[in-house]
Amino acid sequence: MGNNKLPDSQNKIPEQSRIMVTSHYSGPIPPAAELEKYKNVIPDAPERILKMAENQNAHRIELENFAIHEQISESKRGQIFAFVIALIMIVCGTICILKDHDWAGSIMVGGTLISLVYAFINGKTKQKKDLENKQ
Repeated sequence: MGNNKLPDSQNKIPEQSRIMVTSHYSGPIPPAAELEKYKNVIPDAPERILKMAENQNAHRIELENFAIHEQISESKRGQIFAFVIALIMIVCGTICILKDHDWAGSIMVGGTLISLVYAFINGKTKQKKDLENKQ
């Protein structure tokens, strides 16, 4: 009675096994073999898929160009506003100095000039770092 053998049905190795195969591709255009399969289902499917990828690429380029032009416009507006504000502060400071408010006028003119120099130097430093990061 010390027989620890399992019945024959539990000792058998299954004769069938399943294998799952998956494939993956990246990008808007499937591999050529997949395009051929699409063509078997819908005759003009490869042309439609390629046209869709071309349209998407053209749209992406258009958006990138728009974003670049908007960034340039925004930068120009910022420079114009900064110039106008700096000019107003220098004129106001000069008027204060001419009306015997030397301290207030000097602080306005000096503070404005120091801010402009700092912004210029800081902008150039940031520009250099951005160029180094892109390379």
